[in-house]
Amino acid sequence: MSESSQQFNVSGITARLFEAILKMDEGRKKDVLLMIGDERQYERLPYLMQIKCGTDKECFTDFILDISPGGIFLETIHPLFAGQKLELTFEFKDAGHPLVITGNVAWIGINGAGIQFVFDSREQRDRVAEHIRKLY
Repeated sequence: MSESSQQFNVSGITARLFEAILKMDEGRKKDVLLMIGDERQYERLPYLMQIKCGTDKECFTDFILDISPGGIFLETIHPLFAGQKLELTFEFKDAGHPLVITGNVAWIGINGAGIQFVFDSREQRDRVAEHIRKLY
């Protein structure tokens, strides 16, 4: 493929993407950014742990497949949507009692969802980070 035809193809693709983006509402634009952007601040650690989750309509138990101080990958078949709030109940072995944290569904994948932690306080964030550091 010549350089000029390659540039035309790239320009055509870019133009089509801009057109699609301009037609999206703000919520969908945010969803797309979360899907394509790598906004992770932390390294994810493969970690299998059962977790209790609650929405405003139901409670269920699923599994964490990886974890970081910023969030988890939740393996689930439950219908979730980007932006949905979850109540997450962790039972870290050394915590002494369950740790309850709010999570925000950041993105949806084939086998589950990326959940970003929403901390109530700096103390809560530090407690979660300390439990996760002990896993490394």
